[in-house]
Amino acid sequence: IPMDVGQIQQVFLNIINNAAEAINAVSPSQGTIAIAASYAKREKLVEVKISDSGPGIAPDILPKIFEPHFTTKKNGHGFGLVICERILKNHKGHISVESSPGGTTFTVTLPVTQQGAVEAQTA
Repeated sequence: IPMDVGQIQQVFLNIINNAAEAINAVSPSQGTIAIAASYAKREKLVEVKISDSGPGIAPDILPKIFEPHFTTKKNGHGFGLVICERILKNHKGHISVESSPGGTTFTVTLPVTQQGAVEAQTA
């Protein structure tokens, strides 16, 4: 996967930090963050799912989370997910979210180049 490692690291750290904050809002001592990665050979995509057991994102808020300046945090600036989305678009990737009471899952997809696909098959 051709990428700027620092930028992709920023994407994952932001999503994981948001998940930790969501869990902390429910119970500071309990909760889970699960990370799963897969390779879709036919589509030549790597997919990373980051799930948390936080309270979920309210349905009326969910459509707004990728808008600049939108935040539900007291000291938030509303740029974290906007920047994540922009970084992924610049890498020809995508970010999506599913949420319900009891948890949220962000899915990050990144394309694998032909060379990357050959390396994945031989690894």
